[in-house]
Amino acid sequence: MPLIRLSCLLSLFVVLAHAAPVAPPPETKRHTVTAAAKFREDDDCTKLVVSADTQKFEIDWALKITSEDVVGDLPAERQKMWAKGIRLYPFKLVPSETYTFTIEEEHHRIILRTLPGLENEKSMDDYVTHTIVRVVLGNAVIYDAEVCEVHHRKMARKEVPVAYGLIALESESDRKAFPHCPEFVRGGCIGGPERAVLVYICPDCETARAERERKPAPKSK
Repeated sequence: MPLIRLSCLLSLFVVLAHAAPVAPPPETKRHTVTAAAKFREDDDCTKLVVSADTQKFEIDWALKITSEDVVGDLPAERQKMWAKGIRLYPFKLVPSETYTFTIEEEHHRIILRTLPGLENEKSMDDYVTHTIVRVVLGNAVIYDAEVCEVHHRKMARKEVPVAYGLIALESESDRKAFPHCPEFVRGGCIGGPERAVLVYICPDCETARAERERKPAPKSK
């Protein structure tokens, strides 16, 4: 490759690196709300609506997947299950029952680094996410995001990378046996600004996964 073409290519890489969007760590705060569980159906998801006084939160509760490209090869029963909605939380709520919810609010910013000589950084987008981290019914804790529901062990948050593209899902048996030891978090089919996120990690889940990986694969017949 001629030297001039190589230098142009390197310059292009520098420009793209400077202009690439990045995501600083989100700002977080928590809200505690006592309210009845209410649900609202959208085309692609079910929303949990938590509302009391001046506070109102709409949280993704279940995702509905009906795309033929995604579910076309699945058994009929699995297609019905995905169309009805895949619940995002490992517990159930009774509609109209009153719970005390702890909700984590995260303010995200996506930054576009501009070229040298221009502004240092420019805000591209701001968005807010809400996640349930604890649910109490009466005196009973029915969900705590910081406690592994399989091993009943307190977890700590660790940073894991975000992976983009068409990535195969782990097996259902693996998700049930060790749900809190992801090697990465799926970011979707199209690349985005997030490179890593904080998730709760259970040491016992990590041990269970390591033991499973040490076992020899079953021989094909």
